Amino acid sequence: PRFQALHERYRSTPFVNCYHCSSVPASSFPSEGKIADFYQQVPSDLNNYPLDTVLGWLRQDLEYLERLDVPHNGIQHIKTLQGITHFDMVLIDGSEFTGEAELEEVYGARYILLDDTRGFKNLNNYQRLKSDAHYELVVENQTLRHGYAVFRRKKSLHSTPEIPSMVQFQDISPADLTARFITSPSSITARHAMPLVSSTVRVEESLPIHFFTIVLNGMPFMQHHIEVFKTLDLPWHWHIVEGLAELTHCTAWGVKDGANIPHKFHAQGRSIDGTSDYIDQLARDYPDHVSIYRKPLGQSWDGKVEMINAPISDIQSEALLWQLDSDELWTAEQVRNMRQLFTDNPTKTAAYVNCNYFIGPRKYISTLNTWATQPQDWMRVWRYEPSMKWLAHEPPTLIDSSGRNLAEIDPLTRDETMSHGLVYEHPSYVMEQQVEFKEKYYGYSDAVQRWRELQGTAGPVNPAHYLYWAADNGAIAEEWDYSKGQPIFERYLKPHATTSTTTAPTEKRVIVAADLAVDGADLTKVSSESAFHRAIHRVFAEVRPKRIIETGTYLGTGTTSIIASELRAQGISDAQFFTIEVNPDHYHQALHNLQSNGHFNVTPVHGLTVPRCLLPTLDAIHSQTVSNVEFDNLIVDHREHERAELYFNETNFDAADDMLGRCMDAFQNKPDFVLLDSAGHMGNI
Repeated sequence: PRFQALHERYRSTPFVNCYHCSSVPASSFPSEGKIADFYQQVPSDLNNYPLDTVLGWLRQDLEYLERLDVPHNGIQHIKTLQGITHFDMVLIDGSEFTGEAELEEVYGARYILLDDTRGFKNLNNYQRLKSDAHYELVVENQTLRHGYAVFRRKKSLHSTPEIPSMVQFQDISPADLTARFITSPSSITARHAMPLVSSTVRVEESLPIHFFTIVLNGMPFMQHHIEVFKTLDLPWHWHIVEGLAELTHCTAWGVKDGANIPHKFHAQGRSIDGTSDYIDQLARDYPDHVSIYRKPLGQSWDGKVEMINAPISDIQSEALLWQLDSDELWTAEQVRNMRQLFTDNPTKTAAYVNCNYFIGPRKYISTLNTWATQPQDWMRVWRYEPSMKWLAHEPPTLIDSSGRNLAEIDPLTRDETMSHGLVYEHPSYVMEQQVEFKEKYYGYSDAVQRWRELQGTAGPVNPAHYLYWAADNGAIAEEWDYSKGQPIFERYLKPHATTSTTTAPTEKRVIVAADLAVDGADLTKVSSESAFHRAIHRVFAEVRPKRIIETGTYLGTGTTSIIASELRAQGISDAQFFTIEVNPDHYHQALHNLQSNGHFNVTPVHGLTVPRCLLPTLDAIHSQTVSNVEFDNLIVDHREHERAELYFNETNFDAADDMLGRCMDAFQNKPDFVLLDSAGHMGNI
């Protein structure tokens, strides 16, 4: 009843998620001996009650937990469902006996709030955190009721020092403290908030670097950056803004030439090449150093200028702001040298740089002061102060509160940075898929064909003769000289990744299920005389399952109906049968059909079976079901020209995820019978 009341109270508050579970398993509860020792040795509020009464509370908790058919490791369950490594804030105020076990589960959170710090629940936690080098006490009151305290993590749990937080606490009431953490919802979702920079730290000692990357389909070169960052012995943070930017504002120049954004390049405004999953994992691995900004699924950014402005409000003191495209590759030594250059020249407001600009897997622009190598082609680093904002992305224009462009005040010139070895690697046209995207997004007509012709040339060549959008101003493209070293980008290329003209694998035979139908039979229905029904009858007679899960309800008239009918026919009345469907229209139709057919022994569940991060991309589905089919005589649901898109759409709904995991939790991971029958590309996952 208490959980139901809680759930009902917050039903209309979308950012509050209620979970019916125990925070920690029974095995994590303290023994009666430990509680007795505490009672006898440590003066606390528990001494106001007889020891037998206190131990009786413990027994009641354990007995209740044993009776309750819910997940017993709730904190871990929530971490898994939400993809959380460390929470931003945790209040430990549960059972009197679970405080220490709960702290173990949430340790590493940015803020830890303890209630009842004079009792068994949190007294040891309070003493532990007070002596913990990674935490500092920011507010406490041991005289108010049973005491409370708030701790803030002051060092990163990784090797790189964390930037201090700007959030400050005074000796305030619990109500005021809670109010400090209430914020308004934003259209921008920052999945992992960053620690802000304290303005009290001397800039020359701690000048942090805030890298920012706007990205859609940034693989494989996106993987390089973290390999550099994790070796840095200086404060850094990486802001990743993912998603599709509409062709507006400073990016609208290509529309007149036919620029457009085909659906094949994105899935509801997100990457389709593995970038989304990759950066989500980065945020889990480096929660203090990586922030992700996204629009809700199905929404696009209002041009690239909105994307680059997304992280600005999170940077609260002077810092270096470094534009880092997914295919712009620097070394750790160059990053350190750039920071040192700004430290040694405190009046410098920005920095122009040069790059080795690759227009093929071996070809780069070898000339200086020509196309792609002009003195002001690549503005990449700025000395940022709060109140600054981006006016444009193309070219990148950061202005101060007076509207002045930092690049025009006192920048480091390209030649100055070049003299310090600050020349990065830019594999902009190395892979054919890069060129294909530019052809569509920027309106470069026939870019792929022209690029292919360029790759077939030998010796020095004028790139403008092939890439017509390149300025014809003396630029020369040559083969890379390997005496200068191997290009960094080659580490991330798979064999044949530069072009799509590779030898096709041996073609496998694929069968469309509809072609097997006899006389146009409806393949979504299963006859009561079918081999499937006979098999279910035999299995249920032998096993008599009580805990059953099915993925893929569809309309409830196929396998779901067979299972429900067989449970009733065999008198298995105490079975619990979950069936999961993600399509909301199918789910509601299935509810109607099941009730109409008297199948009241079925519990339909609406949602995605797996965690959303495990969903395959459109490219991956196309590879598995069309271009790189692994098995011969594979039976599929759709014709080749629409197969990948239709499979992708079968799971492309904004619904709760990991429902299969939740059903497994409800059965303590011990179901008696599971039928995997959801979307045709999901079984293995």
